Amino acid sequence: MNYTTSLKSSGMRKAIPQIGDCIQPVFFALNNYSLSRYWYSSLNQVALTATETPWKRLELGFGYENFNLGDLPQDILRQTGANITDQTVSMYNANARLQLLKEDEFEQKWIPALTFGSHFKYNDTIKNINRQLGGVLHDHGIQDDSSVDFTLYASKLFTFLPRPVP
Repeated sequence: MNYTTSLKSSGMRKAIPQIGDCIQPVFFALNNYSLSRYWYSSLNQVALTATETPWKRLELGFGYENFNLGDLPQDILRQTGANITDQTVSMYNANARLQLLKEDEFEQKWIPALTFGSHFKYNDTIKNINRQLGGVLHDHGIQDDSSVDFTLYASKLFTFLPRPVP
């Protein structure tokens, strides 16, 4: 389920999208800032995000998410005897995106928009959970509490087609 919310720069809004038993109200969204909470059964998540565009081609962002592990710690205790004391996980994300080329830049109709991104992620709970599980996460390849991803996006609007392409 996708529960991200598009933000409008026209000011404050409140929305409560609902699909089945899943509810995710947006507590506030103002320009490029939002605070939301999502919950489903015994799981819940709080997300705080902020993005700013200090210059026309640069976007900087920060996100904080805290989510409840629900019944997972009790299920692990029941199945393995390992006691996970953490009931929530916190994750931090820092992003930077730079638009290298604008669409049709240099008056060339064939040039796509080209954007480079760097995304840093940090999980402040995973090492403690791994220790409490006797290193099983590390044994299965989860070795770090942080990572960096790099992205390169190209997009181009084709206007010569008879209708929009989904």
